Amino acid sequence: MPDAAQVSTELRYVIDESKALRRHPYELVVSERRWRTFGVTVKADGSVVVRVPVLEREDYPQVVGWLVKQAPRIAGLVAQQRATAPAHPVKRLIPGEAFDLLGASYRLRPVTGYEPVIEVDYTGSGNKFLMADRATLARRGARLLVDWYVEQGQIYAEWELDHWVRRMGLAGRVPDLRVRGRDMGRTKWGRYLGREHRIELNWQLFQLDKRFVQYVIVHELAHATRPAERWHHGPLWEGEMDRVLPHWRVVREAMTEPGRHVWQGDVRAGGES
Repeated sequence: MPDAAQVSTELRYVIDESKALRRHPYELVVSERRWRTFGVTVKADGSVVVRVPVLEREDYPQVVGWLVKQAPRIAGLVAQQRATAPAHPVKRLIPGEAFDLLGASYRLRPVTGYEPVIEVDYTGSGNKFLMADRATLARRGARLLVDWYVEQGQIYAEWELDHWVRRMGLAGRVPDLRVRGRDMGRTKWGRYLGREHRIELNWQLFQLDKRFVQYVIVHELAHATRPAERWHHGPLWEGEMDRVLPHWRVVREAMTEPGRHVWQGDVRAGGES
């Protein structure tokens, strides 16, 4: 029986020669486990992963034939992944650059000697501005705006938490429930920390409409009501979501597209001088 490395080298050559995956970058994974089925998955970036067991050379054509039959399904999965892939903007820290907060758009306006460092300025015209001290913005860059999102989001999230704790009947059931806005990287909207009785919300979330922030808060509070459930999003959790926020699946689906376009803190050169 050949080993996995040998099969991987030989089978990749056969697949390439057949052009069965000519339109898609792919990774071939050969497993030495004792199973005989083939599998294919598509990553978020649209690349394909083909999984096969260790095979004899005479079985290679079976893999190629299977991939040919799977071609329409693979193409559909690739198209779906590419259509929903993140498309996060890169900002410039210059006058007029837009930054969204809770569904509203604000224009950056660097100024000199302005205190506090960042403040929302509501004008009679209906325009909204972020007034940022020019020197501080030059020194701290995007971090200054990230901290502003954390601060503003924290204020809003605390109000929402109080509302939903009362609505879900959690007052007294889960002691000292708190919410905290913070920088959690780029992969999570939020999480519930059971030992600390604390919800943490990622700063990027606060760029979205309020209904999406509400959904994430309720999502995490539902975990607080079901701490012993075996599955993270099991039937008890779903039941609590259905009871409190019956349209939560619609909101979750609607959140996908704007979530692809939130600013992740990336900036390009050419900021305000």
